[in-house]
Amino acid sequence: MGSHVLYDLAALGVYNIRGVDFDKVELSNLNRQILYNESDIGQLKVEVARNRILQFLPSANIEFFNKKISCVEDIENIISGQDIVISVLDQPRDKIIDWLNQACVKHHLPFICGAFDSKCAVYYSVIPGQSGCIECWKTHAKKSGLLFQDVIQKNGFVASSSLNVAISPIISVLSGLILTEFLKMVTQIGELQSLGRLCSFDFLTAQTSVAEFWEKDSGCLICKSD
Repeated sequence: MGSHVLYDLAALGVYNIRGVDFDKVELSNLNRQILYNESDIGQLKVEVARNRILQFLPSANIEFFNKKISCVEDIENIISGQDIVISVLDQPRDKIIDWLNQACVKHHLPFICGAFDSKCAVYYSVIPGQSGCIECWKTHAKKSGLLFQDVIQKNGFVASSSLNVAISPIISVLSGLILTEFLKMVTQIGELQSLGRLCSFDFLTAQTSVAEFWEKDSGCLICKSD
């Protein structure tokens, strides 16, 4: 997802981009990660990605961190001074979305997240102060027995069920949905479909629906002060 989102941001004319990754390019990446080719195998993804985007948008201000996220503070350091966060992080699955939520709410930064499974893509967004945060969502899900209750308890929150289930066309669909929401957030043209909602795109039917929605919880320990 990261390479698609990055390329789409550059194509939209976003000049100030900050990103993070810790992997090196592998042969198995090339079926879906559009920024890399065979000659890049073994190189750091952040270095290859930065160089590739600068070829497309030479005047862009791109800063990448070659780092594995291990705590809330890591995310805070990366998002400091930014305007909007787009997250397609999936590791560690049991903690990453909580870390992201805490960091973004603390710094009052809106964020958009996306993930995919073999059958569908999901995406959702949070604007601190306007919508409920991820902790609000969890509280609501526990009370209501919603779709992702089992995921919350067992496998982390809204993470892909497999490490590698996607091909490039599938990822392009999800990236397009996320970047459309990003564009609405930046320009304020059009209503966000994913704000406080888990939107789902079914690969079998090509139908988009709202799988879940949640409100701001007045007693939330994370965002109650917003």
